[in-house]
Amino acid sequence: PTPRQVVNYRAETLFGEVDSAGRVTRGDGYTVEKQSGSGSYRMKFKSPFSGSPVVLVTAQGYGVCYAPAHEVTPSSAVVRCLSDLLTATPVETDLDFSFYAGVSHWERQRGVEEAEFTFGEEAGRKGSEE
Repeated sequence: PTPRQVVNYRAETLFGEVDSAGRVTRGDGYTVEKQSGSGSYRMKFKSPFSGSPVVLVTAQGYGVCYAPAHEVTPSSAVVRCLSDLLTATPVETDLDFSFYAGVSHWERQRGVEEAEFTFGEEAGRKGSEE
């Protein structure tokens, strides 16, 4: 018989809100520097992630904010915001935004009878993985 694995999940996460001037309005564990020009912010994480996190950004107004993958590191992320509210094409615009940054880890152990998937508190999903 093939030994089964126990799979444990843990995540490093950070989330918050920032106003259009680059001030932290919700959350902790990060700082923000407004970059020169409009619509660009650099977030610095007080405790670096173990790897480059996935950063999801949502504009809190008419526009789009995003974190280009090539500008995300374990210790910082650049956020860019654009809007076409007053123009025919999108232009960099100062906007309030919220974000989620996270890195996930799957840890496997051989030789245990069942695989267990846990997210925070027991999620209750159990099965087997060969």
